[in-house]
Amino acid sequence: MKKLSLLFSCALLLLLTPSCKNEVEPEVVLTVRNTQGEPVRATVISSVERSNAGVINEAIIDTVRADQFGKAFFKFKNTVLVDFYVLRAGNRVDSVSVLAETQRLKRNEENIYERNLTLK
Repeated sequence: MKKLSLLFSCALLLLLTPSCKNEVEPEVVLTVRNTQGEPVRATVISSVERSNAGVINEAIIDTVRADQFGKAFFKFKNTVLVDFYVLRAGNRVDSVSVLAETQRLKRNEENIYERNLTLK
């Protein structure tokens, strides 16, 4: 009887103990397409808005050229609110804001945010 209660106690403890989850850094995958929906190699810029005495200034974090499939990849260490925009002849054509959060996930899970940009 004593062994059975010990076994039951251990099983209950294992069920109530949370599983091991690790913090997974966010990754953003942007797909750049033209108006016909075909992938485009374009320059994608990520920037973050910071407040400086009430004035919003843009600080460029990274500039990436999309690959032949129109994909641009960005990785961040922590949770961040980032604006991404695509350029044509030095002018912004399309933009998207992404809140990429660090999450506690199981070992094999990925923390990927996917968004689309259109090159008009």
